[in-house]
Amino acid sequence: MRPTHVNATIDFEELERPTRRTAKSLMRMLASDGSPTAINLLGIMSRLAQSEGAVFQVELFQTTEAAKS
Repeated sequence: MRPTHVNATIDFEELERPTRRTAKSLMRMLASDGSPTAINLLGIMSRLAQSEGAVFQVELFQTTEAAKS
């Protein structure tokens, strides 16, 4: 996810409240050398999905190696 996507949909200040992170912290997370935690990334994605009317669907697949055990 790129910071430009956030700016194109909603701004970083609007993400502060639902993610409980400052706009500056969110910008650092999404920078090319950023490393957001899963919970922070999912929080950002969730808010962006809400603003765009999108829905995320997660599917789990069992690998062949896991099926052997």
